[in-house]
Order: sequence, then C-alpha cells, then structure tokens
Amino acid sequence: MPMKRCDGRTRFVAGWFVAFLFLAASTPAWPKTGLLVIAHGARSKHWNEPVIELGRRVERLALESGEFSAVRTAMLELTQPDIPTAVEELQRAGCERIVAVPLFIAPSGHTLFDVPAVLGIFFSPELKAALNREGLTTARPSVPVVLTETLGEELLAEFVLSEVRRLSKQPEDEALVLLAHGSHDHGPLVER
Repeated sequence: MPMKRCDGRTRFVAGWFVAFLFLAASTPAWPKTGLLVIAHGARSKHWNEPVIELGRRVERLALESGEFSAVRTAMLELTQPDIPTAVEELQRAGCERIVAVPLFIAPSGHTLFDVPAVLGIFFSPELKAALNREGLTTARPSVPVVLTETLGEELLAEFVLSEVRRLSKQPEDEALVLLAHGSHDHGPLVER
C-alpha cells in the first residue's frame, strides 16, 4: 500500500536537515563538498519513495545554499541507490570531500558500525565478513569522508510533539506510546 506524502512534514524535515548540515559542515572551506544522505532502505519501493523525495528536497535546498556542489541519497541495504554507487558518483562529480549524514532515528549498530564500514572509513575483518554475507559492498573513497552524527534524533522530539498536538483531541484522556525497533546486540553502546 503506498504511503501518503505530506508536503508540510517533508518540508519541515528537509529544512531542519539542511540547517543541521550547515552546522555539521562548518569546518574549513572545501572548494567542492558533496553531501550524501544515507537511509536504511527497504525492499518495498513504496517505503523508499518518501526518503528519495526528501533527498530531492534536501538536494534542492543544499545546492541553492551553495554549501554543497553535489548531493546524493543512498540506502544502506535492500535497494538502490546504494552507498558505494553514491560515493563514486560524488567523486565523479568532482567532490573533494563528502559529508555523509545518516538519516536514522537514533544511534544503532547500523550507524556506529555498518554505515562507516560501507562508506569505507572503518574496517574490521568480522564486520567485513558479516556485510559480505548480507550482500553489502564497501565504497572505496579517494577523498575525505566526514560522517556526521545520526540526524533523526534531533528532529524526532520536535516532530513527535507537533504530531501529538495536531492529532490530540482530549489530551487529559490520552496517552503517548513510542515504539522503536533496534538490535539488542549494541544496547550498551547507545544507552544513555
């Protein structure tokens, strides 16, 4: 079943995304910096479409700002475009540095280990073997790659609050339940 798109929500997230990136990329100026938006990916095209659409909006805003010379959106697994392809495209576009932003809700095994490994900036033999078993290949960047913190965590609190306010009819009679999916293997690394 296709997901409904809400332009207001997408604009909200895209705007915050670009604002976050200005802070993340505020290191000494590089003549040509590429932006790589990374999401998890899904087998269903309908689940990937909102991420691709968000990537288009971020691309438009980032290019208009002049902070980035090229923008790509890639998926960690299960679908295309994948991370190695996007890294190669950014390098072919002449980027001298790549800022990679994981569009995940919170730090996880994917953002702490898998994304850096697939980007080609972290290596362990065990992880390489696990990624190979999953059919994932790693990028071979020839330019510096800067990996930012997980993006979604900053946006999540504001977004949840705005959605609760929008949907709430009788706050005194309602409860909020947040559900998440994650791996128990990496819990100690991300607990706060």
